[in-house]
Order: sequence, then C-alpha cells, then structure tokens
Amino acid sequence: MALHSTKYSSREELKALIVMLSMKEFAEKGIKNVTMDNVSSMLGISKRTLYEIFPDKETLLVSCLEASELESQKKLKEVLESSKNVMEMVLHVYQLTITRLQSVNPSFLDEITKYPKAYNLYLSNREASASRAFHYFQDGVNQGLFRSDVNYQIVNELIRGQFRLLLHTDVYRTYSFFDVLEAIIFTFLRGICTEEGARILDEFIENRRNSRKE
Repeated sequence: MALHSTKYSSREELKALIVMLSMKEFAEKGIKNVTMDNVSSMLGISKRTLYEIFPDKETLLVSCLEASELESQKKLKEVLESSKNVMEMVLHVYQLTITRLQSVNPSFLDEITKYPKAYNLYLSNREASASRAFHYFQDGVNQGLFRSDVNYQIVNELIRGQFRLLLHTDVYRTYSFFDVLEAIIFTFLRGICTEEGARILDEFIENRRNSRKE
C-alpha cells in the first residue's frame, strides 16, 4: 500500500522524499529487510522511476548516509551556538546521538559492512567527527574543563579505534548499545576532565539517572 501517492512537482522533490523515507526504513528495519520494491510501493511510484533515480540499493543507501550527515552537521551547529562551554556541547551531542540511535535497528551496523561504498562513507563520517573532536578538546583545555597534560592526538586515535572495534564486535548484543556507548563516552570524559569538568559531568549523569527512575 502506498504511503505517499501524491504527484511530485519535480524529480528533486521526489529524490529527497525517497531518501527521507528510505533512511527511516533502513534504520528501523535494517538494510536487508528493505528492498527497492518496498520503497517504490510505499511511495506509489514505479520501480522503473525509482531505478532511474537510484540505479541500485547501495546508491540509495549512500545518499541516505549523506543526507543524515548533513542533518547531523546542522544540529551540531545549533548545539555549538547554544552551548555555554565545550562540556555542555559534548553532553548535548551525546543526548542527540542517543535520541538518533534509539530508532536504529542493531542489525544496521552489521549489514552496512556488506555494502563497501556505504560502509566506507560511514567510516569516513565517523573519522571526520573524531577529527573535529580534537579541536573541541583544545577548547576544553582553554576553558579549564579538560586537563592540559594529555596528548589529545593520541586520545583522538584511541577514540577512533574504539568505535571501529565496536563495529566488529557483538558486545552490543550482550549489552544495550546505549549502555556500551555510555560506558565508552563517560569513562573517556572522566579521564580527561579537570575537577570543574568532572563536576559538570557528574551533575549530568546524576540528572540522567534520576530521569530514568521517574
């Protein structure tokens, strides 16, 4: 049954809608469980029309990842503009990440490795994110929130390695993916925090725990 059967004013409008719908479907159901037939049916368009815009499933997946990254960059900019300091920014980004991942099927992380172009783009986006983080570390040092006696080049490489390793283990099948992510981020942050930075972090964690009890 078509969920979107209206006429489209332009090919670009249709392309944008295909990407928006497909990314939601890939995230919620996993990549394997979403077919090009499913996408064309939900949009109320022919498979021929869909294949004229996206010649194969991987091309569609790549476009979805590109759109998702642009949206992430937009939200990051908003967070940067509204945050009082780097620690507040990091914790806001963490909350946004958790919110986004709540709608992602764990199988997505497994299945994306079967699509080389999409997987390389996924890794590239994560690498770029880690590279940007290096500049935030220095800002945190200048703000007195992160320690000045830490080599953040090394730390940055360790973070990248940690997330690459996470993609190739099934630890998130034994434990909640959110618990795994929280353990990585909070342990890492506590290790580089000054007393003031740790105070802000502990306050955030305490508020988070209290909200879970409610």
